[in-house]
Amino acid sequence: MFVVPIGADTVIPDCPSDIFFYIMPTKIVSSKNPELKFWWIKIPRTATYAYSRLFGLYNSELLQQPKHTHEAYWQLKDIEMLPAFTVVRNPVDRFFSVLSHYLHLQERCKQGNCIYESPPCIWHSINIPTDSEQSLYEFFSEHCTSNIADAKSQMILSDTIFRTQTWYAYHPKVKIFRYENITEFNDWLSIALGYDVSPLQRVNETQPKFLHNIDKRHPAFIKTAEYLYNIDFKTFNYPLQYLT
Repeated sequence: MFVVPIGADTVIPDCPSDIFFYIMPTKIVSSKNPELKFWWIKIPRTATYAYSRLFGLYNSELLQQPKHTHEAYWQLKDIEMLPAFTVVRNPVDRFFSVLSHYLHLQERCKQGNCIYESPPCIWHSINIPTDSEQSLYEFFSEHCTSNIADAKSQMILSDTIFRTQTWYAYHPKVKIFRYENITEFNDWLSIALGYDVSPLQRVNETQPKFLHNIDKRHPAFIKTAEYLYNIDFKTFNYPLQYLT
């Protein structure tokens, strides 16, 4: 059984220290009522880039952030415990998107075009096999286990994009929307916050060219996602096909 660390105490070994920086999380203010404020919990691979552009039209502080960051709600306990909202995604689809984005970032680093001056070590030190669904399953079975001495396990599962959605957003003060029903989220933004969502555009979409040998409907791929993100299936009520 794969074990996904939920806490924040996982140490990424042998990574350059200057990749760790702190930026204030994203505060979203209603255009109808300035007293109505929320934290936006940005879970990677849930259209956060697209919504960053939209929210930036109404929140000038967002436009001043030098980097697109992802913070968990529980990390805000020492700042200001406002209510929050987030978007979650089917863990199988999100896992496919996470892998594709990881491979895209890795390719950029190989070409000398990393998004950070010092890229996270996972992007240049771990090659995830993508020749078949079974090879993916075997790779994560070998490295992402309860063996905490496995450096690859620590690097992969503590990386921002690979963390569970539960780690980011499991809290009673976080309002949850589903990526699969994004219209409901947009309606809430319009009604509750007074935002015009018509400028919203899709950006930074999943690039299947990096996973052309992988079928996310294949049983081995689904099993891998269910092992890695079992807690997300259960927390956000997505159906499990192979594990219970």
